[in-house]
Amino acid sequence: MRRLLAILAPCALLLAACSSPPEVTEDRGVASFERVNDDAAARSLSAFATDLGLRLLAASEVDENVVVSPASLTLALAMLAEGASGEGAAQLDAALGASGSDRSRASAALLTVLADLDSDPAAFDPDSPPDHPVLHLANRVVLDDDITPNEEFLEALAHFHDAGVAVTDFSNPASVDVLSAWVTEHTAGLIEESAIEPDPRTRLVLQNAVLFGARWLEPFEEGQTEERPFTLGSGTEVSVPTLADERHIPFASEGGWGAVALPYTEDFETLVILPPEGTDPTDIDTATLRALRVGLAEGGAQVDLQIPALDVTSTVDVFAALDTLGLSSLTREGNLRGIADEDSDVVGAATQQTVLRVNEQGTIAAALTEIGVRAMAAMPEPVEVVFHVNRPYLFTVEHSDTGIVVMSGAIRDPRG
Repeated sequence: MRRLLAILAPCALLLAACSSPPEVTEDRGVASFERVNDDAAARSLSAFATDLGLRLLAASEVDENVVVSPASLTLALAMLAEGASGEGAAQLDAALGASGSDRSRASAALLTVLADLDSDPAAFDPDSPPDHPVLHLANRVVLDDDITPNEEFLEALAHFHDAGVAVTDFSNPASVDVLSAWVTEHTAGLIEESAIEPDPRTRLVLQNAVLFGARWLEPFEEGQTEERPFTLGSGTEVSVPTLADERHIPFASEGGWGAVALPYTEDFETLVILPPEGTDPTDIDTATLRALRVGLAEGGAQVDLQIPALDVTSTVDVFAALDTLGLSSLTREGNLRGIADEDSDVVGAATQQTVLRVNEQGTIAAALTEIGVRAMAAMPEPVEVVFHVNRPYLFTVEHSDTGIVVMSGAIRDPRG
């Protein structure tokens, strides 16, 4: 760790001297990534990711489009778990379905399974799905120049999460550009800015980026796309551009829910799940989802298919959903001592941004999950008196020693 800080310290000093967009030297950390070939561990972590994603969707506003990335959220939380302690560690272990080295190796196993699908995001065309599916995953931790993190924490991030390391001065408002530049790079510009707002109490930011693109195995004909009716949750009917086709594809139904699977050219498929009329799609439970998956694997049907074209962006306040995710203790004092042996480090911000585009050719998607760890503010003194000046009042300016009143007024309308 001392070697890493020595490499990055000159850059941190430069940041402290100016408020212009900072230049940051990045390093891979003090350990190399270890590929873990354990498909069962990867599948187990994926199952817990699905559950986390459903709970995050359920915590969203029911009258808004919300797109989440369970993979991105899970990988970001797995990084955070390397520095968690006490009740925070216990809650993260429960959410991720494993603890200690098993949890770390499960994250590495998932990254290993997906590594062969990686591609340089600089070569990714955000306007055209690639002929062969691409799934680019990237992890990073950005440290404030005042933090002295535990070497074990950084080693675990590099060893099991393939996370790069950067150092910046989060008291400099321009440090957000350090976060945003990485975001733009690893999402091929689909997401342009970090949603974290650094301040002098920011200790570190964990970032996970996901970039996906794939073509349908059987593209839709553009001539069949037209405006078709779509009924909103409020009951209002609107017209939206809708893809249409008849094809033999996997189909399943369970308890009034229906689902189809649309394969891409390789490795991936999209599930489109339709709830019963009058039911919000976030009301699906894991048992119903599991039954639909089983049904899709068992056979298909000739389907008259219509699905809306999409170009949706979404931002989810993960911090506000921590209670729903069973992770409320992460905002309490002393649950992240594994990061830097500090009792006062807490999660101060957690966000996820997503982009989802669906057209006749295929799908383009990106996600960014960011978790900001900050020093907890000093607890305020308990309130003993409530004094709200919300009605006409007397205002005086007096000399302290003599008591002479310089100005005195009865304020009946503060507007003037």
